[in-house]
Amino acid sequence: MEAIIFLYLKANNIFLSLTTTQGDILTSWSAGQSGFQNSRKSTPYAAQSVVTDFLRNIEKYKIKEIHVKVFGFGPGREAALRRLLQGNFQILTFVDRTPSIYNGCRPPKTRKL
Repeated sequence: MEAIIFLYLKANNIFLSLTTTQGDILTSWSAGQSGFQNSRKSTPYAAQSVVTDFLRNIEKYKIKEIHVKVFGFGPGREAALRRLLQGNFQILTFVDRTPSIYNGCRPPKTRKL
């Protein structure tokens, strides 16, 4: 079976969802469901633990091939991706949809009196 894993990394939390290729959501997981609260949700250890729990949760779907879509940045990004690569399935595509920072608009001129 082929599926898509969406990995949303925020500054204070991490969300994972598993969908079919047609877009139907099979399951989702977050740092709160793994037992982390407050500022502990934003640590690399929490991200790694959340992905481990998520992979244990999706074993019942017997997925062999996945597409991975990552959105966002956060302290646990690298740890979550490393743990996701250790799963027992083949990754077909990897898409990073994180917006790039472009320094924004010019600041206003200083006021002269």
